Amino acid sequence: MVVMMHYARKVIRRREHVVSSRTHKVEDRLAKVFFIQIVSVIIFYCFPLVLLLGLMLIDTSAWPTWTLAILRPMIMMLLSLKSTVQSMIFLLKNPQYTKV
Repeated sequence: MVVMMHYARKVIRRREHVVSSRTHKVEDRLAKVFFIQIVSVIIFYCFPLVLLLGLMLIDTSAWPTWTLAILRPMIMMLLSLKSTVQSMIFLLKNPQYTKV
C-alpha cells in the first residue's frame, strides 16, 4: 500500500504533460488528500487493530485494571471513528466547503 502511494505521488508530481495551472492545483490537492487518507487509515485502523490483536496475544492478567479500562475503549473508539474521519477529509479539503 505504501509503495503504491509513493508511486502514485511520483506520477502526479512528474508533470511532463502540458496542462493548465488549475490542473496542477487540482493534482496537488488530490495528492494531499491521498496522503492524508493514508495517514488516517494508519492512525484510525492499522494502529488500533495491531494494539487489539496484540492485547489478545499478550497475557494481560498482571497489568493494572485501570490500564486496560482506558486502553480497550480507546482502541474501540479509534476503530469506530475511521469512517467518520475519512469522510471529513473529503469535506474539509474541498475548497467550496472551506470558504464556508
